[in-house]
Amino acid sequence: TSEKFWGFINQFEQYVFYFADKMTEGKYTGGYWKMDNGFFQLQGSNETTYLIENNYHQANLNCLGFSLFINIMALSHLSIASFHRNDNYVNHLAVFFSEYCKTLLKMNKSLYDLNSIQILLD
Repeated sequence: TSEKFWGFINQFEQYVFYFADKMTEGKYTGGYWKMDNGFFQLQGSNETTYLIENNYHQANLNCLGFSLFINIMALSHLSIASFHRNDNYVNHLAVFFSEYCKTLLKMNKSLYDLNSIQILLD
């Protein structure tokens, strides 16, 4: 139903904002995120980079790489939280969109440092 879907989008968006702040250790100060092609994409210049440190690895990611990384982190945690709440609808959507974002990562690997993103996600 559309109400459930918009509930999923709202939860997804909140997780995106949370992880954008958390993964930059508070250095992310906001920005305009656009839902485009099935994921939230932070708008801005690709010269803008975000330093991410996770799993004993650090990388500077451009806006697109940062956006995809944050979306995958958000969807992964949303899928786990919805699973524990027995919310199958949200869980299935989160898993689907997470796999979709991972596919986009692989298809567009020339636009960012794919290896660093994969290490950060592991």
